Amino acid sequence: MARFHTLEFDDLPPRKPALQQAQQQEMLSAESQSVAEELQHRDTASRDVIDEHFHMRCAFEEYQKGNFEAAMRLYSRALQDNPNRPDAWVGQVRMLIEMGELKEAGVWADRALEVNAGHGELLAAKGVAAARLGDRKSAIKFIDAASASPQAGTFFVWLARGEVLLATRRKNVDFALDQAISLARDWFSRLLVARIYYFYRQYARALAHARVAVDANLLSPFAWLVQGNCQLALAMSRDARRSYQEALNLDSDYMPARKALETRRPISALTSVLAPLRRVMRR
Repeated sequence: MARFHTLEFDDLPPRKPALQQAQQQEMLSAESQSVAEELQHRDTASRDVIDEHFHMRCAFEEYQKGNFEAAMRLYSRALQDNPNRPDAWVGQVRMLIEMGELKEAGVWADRALEVNAGHGELLAAKGVAAARLGDRKSAIKFIDAASASPQAGTFFVWLARGEVLLATRRKNVDFALDQAISLARDWFSRLLVARIYYFYRQYARALAHARVAVDANLLSPFAWLVQGNCQLALAMSRDARRSYQEALNLDSDYMPARKALETRRPISALTSVLAPLRRVMRR
């Protein structure tokens, strides 16, 4: 947990003096510093007051770009403004999951539950982390508790339930994920579903959802990247290259797409061998 020690809030004090804030700023990653600079230069008419609401909006914007660590830092800043805000805790835990810091996510979810006892979305996040760690029994326990909570009908609880059911090979996966999509009704919900299927190596289903996300938002480099990853996994190397290139056309500094293009050939050679085997195994 050393990497994320700057997120800890011992007794969750109010805002720190300027000197302490400056010291904390030095501890932020280079990515986090760039986010801070971006926030300072946003148009004052659109940003209003820099408070918990502002940080929450900016965190979600970074999430939609696939900038998980930057989003996590912003959720943490929202918590500094309001330590009792459950959606900020949920956002922080979800970003840890997105970054693959699954044990860290469980620890932070436990701490969040001390402040927000029985909160369904935090329980759901614990279920997802457990599922990705291969702890199926715990995953089911947490997602069932989330589904019995007051937050049972929220987008994230349905999304998490779909993932846990998928991870544990149970029925009603499509129903749960469709419920999540119907609640959000936007391109990003489709992209998140695509990423879930991709994580569990169901690439054809992942690609179907990624395509919907791209069609709904042609200006998202992150959506093009996810689509390219799905295409590459299915040995559709030419299509993957076009998707990665489109992401770079939208943002020439988008490093995930650039790295994907640089490593495309050796990866696609492997997937071209594995793709026929995957098709046989699905029968």
